[in-house]
Amino acid sequence: MQKAILGRWSLKTLLLVGAILIGVIPVVVLGIGSARAMRALVIADAIEENELLAKGLASEYEQLLAMHLKAVTTAAAHVAVVEPFTAAALNPILARTRANYPAIPGVLVADLSGKSIAYDPPTTADGKSAIGIDFSDRAWFKAVLQTRQPFVEKSVLIAKGTKRLVVGISAPVFDSSGRLRGAVTAGLSLDQIQTLAGRIRRGTTGYAMVTTAQGQVLAHPEAGRVEKLEDISKLPIWSLVTAKESGQMPSYIGVAGHERLGGFATVPEVGWKVWSGRAISEVENEVLATQPQALGWVLVALLGAVGLVVLVTRSISRPIEAVRVTATAIAGGDLDQQTPEQGPQDVVDLARAFNLMAASMRQMVAAEREGKARLERAVAEYGAVTARVAKGDVTARAATDGGPELAELTLNLNRMIEALGQQISQIRDTVAHISSATAEILAATKQQVVGMTEEVTAVQETATTVDEVKQTAQVATQKAKLVADAAQKTTQVSRDGRRVVEESIKGAQEAKARVEAIAERVLALSEQAQAIGEIITTVNDLAEQSNLLAVNAAIEAAKAGEAGKGFAVVAIEIKTLAEQSKQSTAQVRGILTEIQRATQAAVMAAEQGVKTTEAGEGLARRAGEAIQLLAESLAESAQAAQQILVTAQQQMAGMDQVAAAMQNIQQSSSQNMASTRQVERAGQDLNELAGRLTALIPGGGQKAEGSGQ
Repeated sequence: MQKAILGRWSLKTLLLVGAILIGVIPVVVLGIGSARAMRALVIADAIEENELLAKGLASEYEQLLAMHLKAVTTAAAHVAVVEPFTAAALNPILARTRANYPAIPGVLVADLSGKSIAYDPPTTADGKSAIGIDFSDRAWFKAVLQTRQPFVEKSVLIAKGTKRLVVGISAPVFDSSGRLRGAVTAGLSLDQIQTLAGRIRRGTTGYAMVTTAQGQVLAHPEAGRVEKLEDISKLPIWSLVTAKESGQMPSYIGVAGHERLGGFATVPEVGWKVWSGRAISEVENEVLATQPQALGWVLVALLGAVGLVVLVTRSISRPIEAVRVTATAIAGGDLDQQTPEQGPQDVVDLARAFNLMAASMRQMVAAEREGKARLERAVAEYGAVTARVAKGDVTARAATDGGPELAELTLNLNRMIEALGQQISQIRDTVAHISSATAEILAATKQQVVGMTEEVTAVQETATTVDEVKQTAQVATQKAKLVADAAQKTTQVSRDGRRVVEESIKGAQEAKARVEAIAERVLALSEQAQAIGEIITTVNDLAEQSNLLAVNAAIEAAKAGEAGKGFAVVAIEIKTLAEQSKQSTAQVRGILTEIQRATQAAVMAAEQGVKTTEAGEGLARRAGEAIQLLAESLAESAQAAQQILVTAQQQMAGMDQVAAAMQNIQQSSSQNMASTRQVERAGQDLNELAGRLTALIPGGGQKAEGSGQ
């Protein structure tokens, strides 16, 4: 069949067809291959370009967050040294922070309970005061208290008044001793996020998009998606985006449902995802737009096409590679690298952006180094000042020029040292007053101990005397009983009549002698009762003196203030015991009065008994003429003896009461003595404490040694 076909064609035709076929086939193959290669090259270039744009935009966001986080941390450091910790003192710092950083719409200070104590602006969007709002249940407050580190919220909020998207930035507030005092938090407006993303435009469909780590849209050309924080975490591409920090997306379905290509990167601090992409259809249209020109010159530039493709590829890849190398060097810390601004315009723009970023980073590093050096000098100066203060030199002052950031700290440190010196001086004066007061208290208590010792001795002697009087009263009672028995016997004898007259006379003489003895005993008892009265007067005077001493002690205790409270209690107890002593002496005085009355009656009865016995003796001599009168006289004598016995018994009971009262007085005196010694020991302890306190005061050791001498 092939022979038949070839036979039908002429050689010219075969050559022509062959030449045509040889010419057309390479052209078609070259055209198709060139189109495909061009398409792949343009798409790869677009993907890589979008990945670099996403990384650059993520880096800018990271710098933006770092700058505002540093601003909030600096505000927290300034807030930490402010006294008092009130809104009036803190608001100027917050207002200055807002003025220096316009992207912060509001900043507040919360105490450890979570309530806001200062807020700028001072009112909320609805016109209410922002002071006192409870933030203890907020995630940023819990994170700051738990980690004690600056914190950036990964979630985004919508401000109530302005409806703007904000992200919370917080920092802890520590006092000079390192204790957590509260937190400073500020809202960072995300308007600038949208602005930075809006700068990236490629063609008609190329744009940048930013989402939170949870998939909420933060920046998008369609403002409606941002306003409602549209969630795109359900898109199939989301699993690829969350699997890596950065990467390329050759093909994905965008939020509008169209196929796109691009790249993504992550903002490390908050986990935001930055997307940059274009519609694949637009890229392919650009490729197709170049096809007619390429096909028109494909026969002429068949051999040069390959070289042209290589040249074009190199013209695109070399600048991008230079940018990549520069970015790698900058990431490694070499901020002096510069990217050549050559190649396509997009690559030139990218290189220029990288150079600007490197210059900005160099300025930031230089500023940070300068601030660090200034801070180190200030810290060294503060260390020297605090070391001098720790050694007792309160005249030391910090004079380092640490810049406006440390000026307020230097001023507050100098004020603190000055206040510390004043307090030490006041403490030294107070300790001197305490030492003087304790010396006076010790002198007073020693005098009181001497007086109480004499009082106890006097009370013991009085008690001994009362015991002796009690024994005498017992003897008098026994004698009175004997007299009563004798009177009864005499009465019995008188009944026997004349036959016992001789015995009656003898009994009358004995009765006379006994009555005289009783009279003498009663007189002696009366004298002893008078002596007891004088002793009671002495005890009453001692009670008055104790009462007066208690009043003086109470006055001295009141002068001593807080240190004299224990001494005041002892003074009250002494006063109470003195009043009890006065009451006891009053009771004893009453009993002695009764005893004196009884002894006077006994003396009268004894005198009457003497007269009666004398009459009985005369009647006995006249024998039986006065038997009847003798019987009556003896009956009266027996009655008087009975009265003497009763009086002596009453006297005995009274002396028992006197003895009991003297025992109470003796116990009270012993208690007063023990209380006074406790006061003396307390005064000595207080004096020793004042000495130790003086030794602890810087510069007060020599004075303490002198006062001890």
